[in-house]
Amino acid sequence: MGGEGAMMAAIHSLRNNKSLRSKRKDKSFGFVSNSNEKTEYDLPKATPEKLEEIKR
Repeated sequence: MGGEGAMMAAIHSLRNNKSLRSKRKDKSFGFVSNSNEKTEYDLPKATPEKLEEIKR
């Protein structure tokens, strides 16, 4: 049958892409995706007067 070589090339290409995908996952930004710590913010309460001042 014809086309076995093309199919084998496709299988190898998919296998190589799959191995590259797993390596790429390890290089993610740790401070964005792997942060389990909850950051506490001390934000001031917004009053209607302050909001009106910000709008202007």
